[in-house]
Amino acid sequence: WSLLLNILTFMAVSSFTKPSALAVAQADLFVNIHRYSTGKEYDVIRREAKMSELLPMMNRFLGKTRVTQLLKQYETENKVSLKNLKIAEADLINYLERHLSGAIGAASARLMTESVSKNENITMEEVMQVMEQTQEVMRYSKALEAKSAELEATTQQLREANEQLQALDRLKADFITTVTHELRTPVTSIKSLSKIMLDYRHELDDDKINNYLSILVSESDRISRLINQVLDIEKINVETAVQKPLEALKPDEIVKQVITGMEALFSEKGVQCKYNSEAPQVTIAGHKDRIIQAVMNLVSNAYKFCSPENGRIEISLKELPDAAVLSVKDNGIGIAEQDQALIFEQFTQLDNPLKGKPAGTGLGLFITKQIIDAHQGKIWVESQPGKGATFFVRLPKHKEID
Repeated sequence: WSLLLNILTFMAVSSFTKPSALAVAQADLFVNIHRYSTGKEYDVIRREAKMSELLPMMNRFLGKTRVTQLLKQYETENKVSLKNLKIAEADLINYLERHLSGAIGAASARLMTESVSKNENITMEEVMQVMEQTQEVMRYSKALEAKSAELEATTQQLREANEQLQALDRLKADFITTVTHELRTPVTSIKSLSKIMLDYRHELDDDKINNYLSILVSESDRISRLINQVLDIEKINVETAVQKPLEALKPDEIVKQVITGMEALFSEKGVQCKYNSEAPQVTIAGHKDRIIQAVMNLVSNAYKFCSPENGRIEISLKELPDAAVLSVKDNGIGIAEQDQALIFEQFTQLDNPLKGKPAGTGLGLFITKQIIDAHQGKIWVESQPGKGATFFVRLPKHKEID
């Protein structure tokens, strides 16, 4: 009865429990002792793995080509053939594990080989080592990702900067070409008229000479205006680049100063100029000469395009919570919607159906926009053909500009 009870207990425990890896290894070592008496150095605990499981795992981490090279090297060093091998023993497993550890770390390599081989249970220390190596790999991966993102952002910035430089080069080339063309016309006219007066001075009457001289003066003024405006553009760019200190300015005083300076022109052409200020005390920050120039350009533009019969210019100044808004309205022919964005480009002038192309260089509104942009402001136009045009300028208050 004692023997029967022991046998039943042994069968029950064997049926409902699973032996540990250590027990399996010791049993295998005891039963198959002849397999471990060859003189090779093995682990104290027997390790073996199916080649059908071991090789795919190795291929995944090292690549099939590298694994094939390692197996050939193992065959050469140990003078064995692995061609028909189905079960890898401890020596081959240890050999592959050493090379795998060079790729994924010792703890991770140990974990991977243990997952396909019969051996002892994984210890907590090994688990902690794997976690530490995994964390290290994750930190390294995150650092690489951050560096990659930083490099990509820098590359994008360099690409955008290069595109901007190329665009500026094209604009510069176009600008030089246009300026040269604009200069060529008056220079050619001056040269031709001067040659006529030189060659035929004895045959020309006083009216002809006076007419030619008047044209020469007009063309000379045109060249002078063009040169001054080109220099103005360069000054604006320099002031913006060096961030020249701004001063507190009252737009109301600047508008009054501009109107006073143009009263003689208004009287000569019979133009009525009305100014309505709702914010005489509002203050902006800016370069005084540049703001005066911008306001002068807007009023001069309105004067040039207002009705020749009953010209009327309406100027108003309003205050918003964070800005001052100046508007300049004329009663001229107006501007078509498709042309409203073009008028702020370089050397752009719209033809008047009644008077043809207006006098000027086509740089006035372009310079005005450059000035307003440099002061963190905004300029736009509202107009309909036949109903005049109103130009608006919005400039931040003094406290709003850094």
